[in-house]
Amino acid sequence: MCIRDRGGITSIETAVDGLTTVINSYGAKNMDVQRASDLMFTTVRLGKTNFEQLSQSLFNVLPSASAAGVSFEEVSASIAALTAQGVPTSVATTKIRAAIDELSKSGTKTDKVFREIAGKGFKDFIKGGGNIQEALQMLEKHAQKSNLGINDLFGSVEAGSAALALTGEGTEAFTNALNEKKNS
Repeated sequence: MCIRDRGGITSIETAVDGLTTVINSYGAKNMDVQRASDLMFTTVRLGKTNFEQLSQSLFNVLPSASAAGVSFEEVSASIAALTAQGVPTSVATTKIRAAIDELSKSGTKTDKVFREIAGKGFKDFIKGGGNIQEALQMLEKHAQKSNLGINDLFGSVEAGSAALALTGEGTEAFTNALNEKKNS
C-alpha cells in the first residue's frame, strides 16, 4: 500500500518508520500519530523534501530536540525552512541538531553567550515558554551588537549555518513555517 506525498508516492512502511521515530522520541503521551502525520506532511508541503527523505533523516535531530524540550512543531518548521532554501533534508536535520546541542550543552561557547543574554540556560528558556526561534533571534541581536555574525557564536560550522539560515532573511520563512505548523 502506498501514500501519495508531494514528492510522489511513499510506502506505508516509510510513513510508519517516520511516524514511529517522532512518537518514540517525544512519547505517545506528548505526540499522537495524527499530529505527527499532519506536521510531517506540512513539512513536505512547505519544504523541498519528501516523506521518505524526512522519515530517513529524523533520527539525526529528534533525540537532541526532545531532550532539550524543543517541540516537533519547531523542529519540523526549521526543517521546512532549511530545505526550502535548498539544504538537503539529511543535512538540515544534522545542522539543526548541532545548533540545539550547542545551545543546550552546558559550557559550550553558545551556552555561555545564551546564558549571558537570557539569564538562564536554553533548556530552562524552553521550559519557561520560549522557543528556538526566539533563542536564535536573541543570539542574532547580540551578534549584531557585537559586530559579529550569528554563526560566530557557535563552535561548529553546522550549527552556525543553521542559525544563519533560520535568522536574517530566513526569519520570515521560519516564522511562516511555524505559523503553518500551529494550523496543521
